[in-house]
Amino acid sequence: MDKDSKVILLPESQIPFKILKLPTPTDLNTTKSYLLQETTLYELNIIDGSTDENIPKLKSGAAVKSFIFEPGYVLQSPNVIISNKFNFTYLLIALVKSQRKKFDDKFISLDDFKDILNIDWIYEIPEQMITAALEIICETVNQNGEEFYKFSIDKCLEWVHGKILRLKEFIIENNTSILQRIKTELSPNMEEIPSDKLHELTLVYALDYITSSYCSVRPELVAKFDYKLDEVSSYLKKLKEMETNIDVMEANLVSLKTSNKAQKDKKKVTVAAKKVVKRGAIDSFFKKATK
Repeated sequence: MDKDSKVILLPESQIPFKILKLPTPTDLNTTKSYLLQETTLYELNIIDGSTDENIPKLKSGAAVKSFIFEPGYVLQSPNVIISNKFNFTYLLIALVKSQRKKFDDKFISLDDFKDILNIDWIYEIPEQMITAALEIICETVNQNGEEFYKFSIDKCLEWVHGKILRLKEFIIENNTSILQRIKTELSPNMEEIPSDKLHELTLVYALDYITSSYCSVRPELVAKFDYKLDEVSSYLKKLKEMETNIDVMEANLVSLKTSNKAQKDKKKVTVAAKKVVKRGAIDSFFKKATK
């Protein structure tokens, strides 16, 4: 173990993993590491321990955290690499969309599909994974026992939309930090929140997460499905205006109290007490002499 050692959290399994370098679905020019275990694909993500909280940090800005495995074996790096199941369909959608003209309006076999993509790593992916994804995003026909596929953007969007709806329900049903953030946005004071607005804003969060992390089809989804984006935006704008008005009213109230106090202080008149001059013996003598 040395300073370059890494902590990787993997599913408990006796089956070995194969490391693959694949493009990310939101940017096909960027690659990252994935793990392939039979017909299951895992993406690897780094958790660096960063947080918005005011906590001690290293000069580099990284979190102060170490792993103690046993006496004498300490890893200072705060980074942890975790593995999450990854649906290959997202990547396949991105690949087909990037060469859509080659796939539209015709049925092709699996072998032809691979040839058109013309990428080396596609042959490292089990055919079962590829065909399962193709059945989701393509229309299919069977001729003489062989399956043929034709890309369908409508099937893609229906599938992604279903993922967004399930993510929305998951967020609402589980008391996660995302849900708390949504509630705070709808009601900073955590007062009663309209149920319909909670669902609408959560749906927007789910839409943004899926389309920014896994599938860049946001314009197509917005055109096909009603995500009530205008209504949500208008509602949040009104909330912001109300907050601004309340802040102005509170500031005016404080200013008025300060002004009234200042006026009261001015009205207070301080009356100076008359100074009593005591007469001494000499004063009395001269006073008598003037008579």
